[in-house]
Amino acid sequence: MKDFESNLATLEQLTNDIKRTDISLEDALKDFEEGIQLARGMEKEIDKIDFSRSILLYSQTTMNSSDYDKVAEKIAETITSKKSCIMFKKFDTVCRSVAGREKKLEGFAAHFDAILFVAGANSSNGKYLYTSCKNVNPNTYYISSEKDFEPQMFSKVKKLGITGATSTPKWLLQRVAEAAAKI
Repeated sequence: MKDFESNLATLEQLTNDIKRTDISLEDALKDFEEGIQLARGMEKEIDKIDFSRSILLYSQTTMNSSDYDKVAEKIAETITSKKSCIMFKKFDTVCRSVAGREKKLEGFAAHFDAILFVAGANSSNGKYLYTSCKNVNPNTYYISSEKDFEPQMFSKVKKLGITGATSTPKWLLQRVAEAAAKI
């Protein structure tokens, strides 16, 4: 159980670090990816949970909803087989607008030489969706505005895709597209 609790503490620290305003985007994305891997690994440690206590399960808002459902299902199955647990409640706080876009963005990212992903520097859903694009297309760049353009983003690019987080305003995406067209 100590490993699970230690991993949980690390995951909470990574989450808090990502929310800081003084962290670089590169460090925030590194922490985010580490947190995702850690959370997925923790699913395997469910059997180490102390089922003699009440269990409250929350999801991260950007968590993959099927991953959350698998964890909740595994906990429920374990409770049933052990015939224990004072109380089990799950709180599905997955943001459906983020979860539903992940697969679509992966398909979108595969069709372009490079992707400009537009989102606020502190956007959790932006970081999550950016990672989905980056996993499919390594030439994906996280920017907050057209001021973040760098020459390597456009070298050898014939087809450029521009997208953003759920909360990215359409006017900002259009402004980025207009500026990119001039390069």
